Amino acid sequence: MNVSYNEFHIGRKIRDLCNFDQQLYASSGNVVLANIQSVRKFAEKMNKLFDQRNQKDKRISAGSLNAMGLIDEIFHYVCMLYRRDKLADAFKNVLSELDEHLGAKNVDKLLLEFSEAFPPVEVYQGKITAEQYLAKTALDAGTGKMRSNREQTLEELILLRLANENPAFKPFAIRNFPKTLITAKCGQQFKNHSRKCRYSVRSTTI
Repeated sequence: MNVSYNEFHIGRKIRDLCNFDQQLYASSGNVVLANIQSVRKFAEKMNKLFDQRNQKDKRISAGSLNAMGLIDEIFHYVCMLYRRDKLADAFKNVLSELDEHLGAKNVDKLLLEFSEAFPPVEVYQGKITAEQYLAKTALDAGTGKMRSNREQTLEELILLRLANENPAFKPFAIRNFPKTLITAKCGQQFKNHSRKCRYSVRSTTI
């Protein structure tokens, strides 16, 4: 059975410019997979690109990239805890509302655009298309339930929005997906649920 993995997504454009098709981070349930060697290699390739463009002020360290990846995976872990302990169908419900309000074709168009701009590794490597990826379902190891890649991609889109709002990530020049009705609906869905069930993560040991 296929297991659902969250990935630390890298934009297709920067992958092309750096000639980099490897995975840096992935998580499933409470397990985070980090490829430190690839992190260092990617940082070197990015710095080489900056040097070629006379943008040495944009050089990054492998440590900063590592911290960014870990923050992303921590957010995925928090999302998993919410699905596991409070509302298993949280992202599924958001998608249902979006499909009804905007039309499934329009929602799929946005998810496809995101998947092509920030492709999962198997999509970037040409093993499957973005359309095939979005049509798949896999086991969510954290909850023990099946999860569609539409739901998984929606989670990635939301976390990209959070990354764009984080000043610490500014040096990485992440492509900005605007705060559309998608993210507004997501916020409203979780706000509605929080009125019925208060939920907080007090501490996390890594």
